[in-house]
Amino acid sequence: YDTSVTAAYTALVTLAMHPEMQERVFQEIQSVFPDGVTSVEYDDMKKLPYLDMFIAEVMRLSPPIPYIGRQASQDTELCPGVTIPKGMQVVLSIYELHRRKEIWGPDSTRFNPDNFLPENIAKRHPYSYMPFSKGPRNCIGFRYAEISLRIILIHAVRSLKFSTNFKYEDIVYMPNVTLGYHIQPRVSIEVRSN
Repeated sequence: YDTSVTAAYTALVTLAMHPEMQERVFQEIQSVFPDGVTSVEYDDMKKLPYLDMFIAEVMRLSPPIPYIGRQASQDTELCPGVTIPKGMQVVLSIYELHRRKEIWGPDSTRFNPDNFLPENIAKRHPYSYMPFSKGPRNCIGFRYAEISLRIILIHAVRSLKFSTNFKYEDIVYMPNVTLGYHIQPRVSIEVRSN
């Protein structure tokens, strides 16, 4: 539950920091739900590609779980002279993986939903993006988390407008079991008149 709350809070704060993206998400939601949102069907969510790209970028730069631990199931040679022995505990930094310039380009720390355009996804290794881990030990609730986050944002952005003076570049994270902010951004919320 804590990870879902962290993801939703981070997405709303990020929308507040990027009003032009918030407006684009709002317009996309309006186009799918022109008479307002009463219920959200799974097929409706497939019609919101920009919202999906926005969420993916939030999860890339602010993964709720910044580190995962694994145990080597066999001796694994990383490069000549460097071997991880079977049984050794290894900590993987999803936070750092999602910021690697070799994968995400020279502006790897800049918030850019276009990183998740289909043509950009196709260029990357599938394990270069793993906010829920990957493979047989990925998060068992990842589909639930993704759907819940979409529904929360659809309802929130459809009826509320978020703003802040806090700049994305000023975020300092406090890595823990879940990713948190060193200083919590203050967000203003205004009811939309639509």
